[in-house]
Amino acid sequence: MLKFHYKLRLNQAIRAKCERHPAYDPSTAGKDHINDRCATCKDILDLYESKLSLEKAVKNFERRAGSWDTSKKSVKVTTASA
Repeated sequence: MLKFHYKLRLNQAIRAKCERHPAYDPSTAGKDHINDRCATCKDILDLYESKLSLEKAVKNFERRAGSWDTSKKSVKVTTASA
């Protein structure tokens, strides 16, 4: 029997803004509007893409392993009365 316990808790807020390009927002602009020479904009985009990748991986794992998870299910016990 496969037994696997995971606990993932992330609580971190990051506010990043490029000093040279304060209007750049990776969630709306994406790769199309990034300045290729700006390292800060590239780092902000990389951070945003990593966040999306982690969220996708956790969602896929929960979807696949959801049938194995028994911690959320409650078992209703009924007793036979005589």
